[in-house]
Amino acid sequence: MWLVGFARAVQLRPIFLTHDALHVRTGVQWSVEIPRDRIASVDFGRVRAPHKRTPGYLRAAPGEPNVLIVLSEPLRAQGSCGLTRDVSRIGLTVDDVPGFRAALR
Repeated sequence: MWLVGFARAVQLRPIFLTHDALHVRTGVQWSVEIPRDRIASVDFGRVRAPHKRTPGYLRAAPGEPNVLIVLSEPLRAQGSCGLTRDVSRIGLTVDDVPGFRAALR
């Protein structure tokens, strides 16, 4: 039952992009709002992401990321149960990499 709840939370809280920010949400686990001017670089495709327990790195989806966002300065990610983590790199797994790349431009 927990697994079904986790999967449903991921569906209901997707990653989304606005004019000002990229909102990264991983179900109820982590969320971080990234202002567009804080994005230093973005790698697409087969990215070389750090190990998931690397300080300053947040893997925002299960599996291997196909997008790696590097921030110009760290941001605080909010986790469940009041946890926080300062992150400077975020690994994402998106369904439509070309569409995501076009939307970020």
